[in-house]
Parts: sequence; C-alpha cells; structure tokens
Amino acid sequence: MFASYGCSGCHSVRGVGPVAKIGPDLTHFGSRPTLAAGVLPMTQANIAGFVRNPAKTKPGVRMPAFPQMSAAEADQIASYLQGLK
Repeated sequence: MFASYGCSGCHSVRGVGPVAKIGPDLTHFGSRPTLAAGVLPMTQANIAGFVRNPAKTKPGVRMPAFPQMSAAEADQIASYLQGLK
C-alpha cells in the first residue's frame, strides 16, 4: 500500500526500494514517540489520519492529501509505519 500510493517516491525506508530525498526518512518511524514534527502522539488513528490529510494537522506541509484513500488503506499504511523500528 505504501508503494502503491507513491509514498516511496518522497520517503525512504532503508533496505526497501530506492532512496528518496524529498520527505523524511521513515526507516525508524515506529520508534518515534510523535509524528508530524512532534504535533501528534504516535497512535494508529493519528498516523492514518495524517497520511490521508496531513495539512489538517500541520498547515503548510508539503505532503499531499490522499482523499481517495480509504480508511482501511490508511490503517494498513499506519500499521506498516508503526512496524518500522
């Protein structure tokens, strides 16, 4: 799901796919206590919500919104990201 929505075009996960340099490296994302530059606690719901509509939480963010992404797809990406430790 991460790759199918093009997340890997901006975000790197070392050892998985090409190295992207636009967005933050997400290799150890699941080890972080917060997301969105410390704005939100690291929870499944917060990750999924941020992935679908990042500007709602962090105005001015360069990451695009994904209104076409279903809640289930956002949850799958959130689970994947939480597992990156």
